[in-house]
Amino acid sequence: MIADDHPKPPQTTTQQVWRSRLRRPVRLVGLALVVAALTLLAGWTGLLIGLGVVWIGVVAPAPVAFGVGGASLLVGSAGDPFVYALGTVGLMAVLVDPAVGAPTGRRVLAATAGGGIVIAAITYGLLTVWSLPAVTVVVSGIVVLIMYALHRYERVMLGLVSDTPDQ
Repeated sequence: MIADDHPKPPQTTTQQVWRSRLRRPVRLVGLALVVAALTLLAGWTGLLIGLGVVWIGVVAPAPVAFGVGGASLLVGSAGDPFVYALGTVGLMAVLVDPAVGAPTGRRVLAATAGGGIVIAAITYGLLTVWSLPAVTVVVSGIVVLIMYALHRYERVMLGLVSDTPDQ
């Protein structure tokens, strides 16, 4: 008979999971900005949609919350571009929230914040001349390209990409 002397890993309770989800100040501030933008865009309807986005943002991973929040910004009529830029800053905060909790350097976080500000400025600038659907497509395309570039950079830095022509 084998003795069970090994310590057992602590069991995670539902209450501990919810506490860890609610201790994400960057995500919660980002979600609050999205709710504010939705409320300014669509009034009470925007507030209700914003509360749904908050619920999804708390229970879902950051990329899912980012996508749902981005889609929710389409409910508003073409209003002040500043409101859309505010929502974009909130969405970027939601997207980068996992990086804030990770042991990264301050330069990485500063670059991420700078990227969020640049995307918000692009959103604001494009909304002054284009329609909301066109801006949504362009900004989504920019985010996809940035994410692909980061993916490729990560693979190169890990040595998973070879320079040999036979691959």
